[in-house]
Amino acid sequence: SVYRFQGYLLEKYSGYDTEKVGSITNQTMILMTPKEIELKSGDIVEINSIRYNVELIHILDDYFNEYEIVVTKDV
Repeated sequence: SVYRFQGYLLEKYSGYDTEKVGSITNQTMILMTPKEIELKSGDIVEINSIRYNVELIHILDDYFNEYEIVVTKDV
């Protein structure tokens, strides 16, 4: 299923790791959504044609929830 909703997107951390075979980058963003939007760990969120994995869920106040979403790319 595809759902459209409004939210706030904030950058958390961009990491860089060197592996034996190559290198990867991890970009972690914070997605703040209205309370009515309930995402689960492992869900996929697409923002500006980039697909992020929902990794951590933070239940906040009566109005918003926060989700840590991550995209990993080979460089």
